[in-house]
Amino acid sequence: MGKKKSWAQGSDCPSAPPNDFQDDFLDYMDSPDGVLHMEVSDTLRADLDEMHLDAKKRQILWKDGAGLGIKASVKKFANLYPEYQESQIESSLTAWMEMDYVPEGLSTEQFDEFERLIDLWVSDEMGPDRF
Repeated sequence: MGKKKSWAQGSDCPSAPPNDFQDDFLDYMDSPDGVLHMEVSDTLRADLDEMHLDAKKRQILWKDGAGLGIKASVKKFANLYPEYQESQIESSLTAWMEMDYVPEGLSTEQFDEFERLIDLWVSDEMGPDRF
């Protein structure tokens, strides 16, 4: 027989242990830096929605046909949106690469390999300790 779930008093949901990561993330998103990150991400979104990633060639494929690396793409975005610092653009771009971009038509194994290549690419180009 399995362990009984713990229910918080007066709640319809099981109680969960504290989640420091989630709390820290929510605190960050409510901070001025978090709000700015979302503003930059929202600004870049229209462009990013038109882009694709080639993880094997380590290229961000722009709508105009250019295939650029991360740093060159950050510079290009900085020219398009001079009101934002390159570090802010870089953060939004790499977050999109690692968490938001989903290539179509990949099997589970191919998608896992795609994610592995993206993680290596970002780590190699931006450094493993960028956070």
